[in-house]
Amino acid sequence: MGNNTMEKKTKRDLDKGWAWVVLLAAFLAQMLTTGHTQNSGIFFSIFLEAFQLPRSETMWIMAAQGTANSLAGALGGFLVLKYGARITMIAGSLIFGLSFAVMYFVETLPMAVICYGCGGIGIPLLLTGIIEGTGQYFEKRLYMVMGFVASGAGIGTMVIGIELEWSLVTLGWRRTMLMQSAIILHICLCAALIFNNEIPQKMTIDQNGTSKTEKRPMRTYWCDTKFILLSFGYVTFTAGRDITQYIMKDLYMSSSIVLYPYSYVVVSFGVGSTIGRIISGFATIALSPPMCNVFSTLLCAFSIVVLLLSHSGIFLLVGVGFFGFFTGQQVVYQKLCWGWLFGQDVMASLFGYSYIFTGIPRFGVPPVAGFIKDETGLYSAVILLATFFMALSAASYFVSYLIHKRKSLVS
Repeated sequence: MGNNTMEKKTKRDLDKGWAWVVLLAAFLAQMLTTGHTQNSGIFFSIFLEAFQLPRSETMWIMAAQGTANSLAGALGGFLVLKYGARITMIAGSLIFGLSFAVMYFVETLPMAVICYGCGGIGIPLLLTGIIEGTGQYFEKRLYMVMGFVASGAGIGTMVIGIELEWSLVTLGWRRTMLMQSAIILHICLCAALIFNNEIPQKMTIDQNGTSKTEKRPMRTYWCDTKFILLSFGYVTFTAGRDITQYIMKDLYMSSSIVLYPYSYVVVSFGVGSTIGRIISGFATIALSPPMCNVFSTLLCAFSIVVLLLSHSGIFLLVGVGFFGFFTGQQVVYQKLCWGWLFGQDVMASLFGYSYIFTGIPRFGVPPVAGFIKDETGLYSAVILLATFFMALSAASYFVSYLIHKRKSLVS
C-alpha cells in the first residue's frame, strides 16, 4: 500500500474578516518601524552634533545598529516559525523601543555604539513578523496587500521625519530619544492584533495511516543558487541605499542649494516612497516580481546620480522623491521575490535568513563612506560608490531570474 498525499485544512479568514484588522495593524507597525530606520540621516546628524566627532567615527553608531539589524535576521526567521508573528513583533518592539530610551543617559561614543546598536536586533523581528502575519491572512490579494503595507514606510518617513525635526528644536536630542521610544513601543498594540494563522501544508499518509507534513528542510535553501544570488543582490542594494540615506541630511545641509528646511526633503522622500510601494503591487500584474526588482534597482541607481548632479533645490527635491519611489518599490519586490521563487510558506523565513548577510555592508561600508568624505571633502565619490552597489545588485537579481526560468523550462 503506497503513500497518499492530502492537504491539511486550516480554518481561517483568508482575504476577509479579521484579515482587514491584521492589514491595518501591519500597516501601522510598518509605518512606525521603517519611519525610524528610513530617517537614519537625521539620527546621524543628531549624533554628529551631540558628540562633536569626525564623520568616520560617528558612523560607527549607525554601523552598529545596521549590523545588529542584519545579524538578527535569522533570529527573526526562527522566532516567527517557532512562536508566530505576534510574539516576535512584541519582542522586537520592546528591544527597538528601549534602545532609544537608554540613549537618554548616554554620554560617550562607545556607549552610544552599544546602546543604539543593540536596538537593531529588534528591527528584523518586527519586519519578519509583519511579513509573516500579512502572508498568513491574504492569498488572492497578497501582492496588492504587501504593497499597501509597505507604503506605511513612506508615510512613516514623512510623519516621523517631521516629528523628529520638531522634537529636536522643542525638546533637545535626549528628550527626543525618549519620545521616539514611546512611539515605537506602541507597536506592541499592533502586534497584539495579529493572531497566529497557520498556512495549509501538504501531508503524506503512510501505509500505517500515520500523517507526516511535507516540509523542505530550511538548510537546503542556503546552498541554492537563487538564494545566494538574491541574498547577494540584497546585500549590495542595502549598501548603496544605506550610504545614500546616512549622508542625505549632511549632504543637503552642507550644500550651497539649501533653500528649504530639511523637512521638505523628508516629505519628498516619503511621498515618493509611499507612491512607489503602493504602485509596486499593480506593477506585478504585468511583470514578475524578480524583473520588477531588476528595473526598480536600476532606476534607483539612476536617481542617486540625479542627486549627485543637483544644482538647485527643486532639482534635489525631485531627485530625492525619485530615490524614495524606487527604493520603496524595491523593498516590496525584494520580499515578493522570495515567495515567487520559493513559495509563500517560506517567504518570511528566507527573507529573515538573507537579512543576516546585509550585516556585511552595514558594518564596514558606512565608516568607509565617512572616511572618504573626511579625506576628500566631497560627496561625489561616496555617491558613485552607492551607484556601483546598486548596479551590482540589479545584475544579481537578473541572473537569479534567468536561472529560475531555465529550471522551469527544463522541468
